[in-house]
Amino acid sequence: MKIAILDDSKEDLRQIKSVISSYYESLNTSADIRLYSSAESFFAKYSPGFYDLIIMDIYMGTMTGMDAARKLREARDTAALIFISSSDSFAVESYDVGASYYLLKPF
Repeated sequence: MKIAILDDSKEDLRQIKSVISSYYESLNTSADIRLYSSAESFFAKYSPGFYDLIIMDIYMGTMTGMDAARKLREARDTAALIFISSSDSFAVESYDVGASYYLLKPF
């Protein structure tokens, strides 16, 4: 399983990675988890179809998580998307990009 986590908060990145790692360890399954502090840093290394799951914050730098999700879908990327945000403002809009979940912080 290849997973990308995008969040501008180092603490949130650490916490989300810890939860995801523990989950896959409990299943005796390995997960390749990569961390990105912005959508821009993610897209600098992005290749369509590489990730199975992309977990991202909504509010990050100049490109929001919703902008990033639209860009992924324009590239026809079918990775599962999970948003984790401090605001529910984009919860309904997340359906437009095929998000699997929309979770509120604190996670």
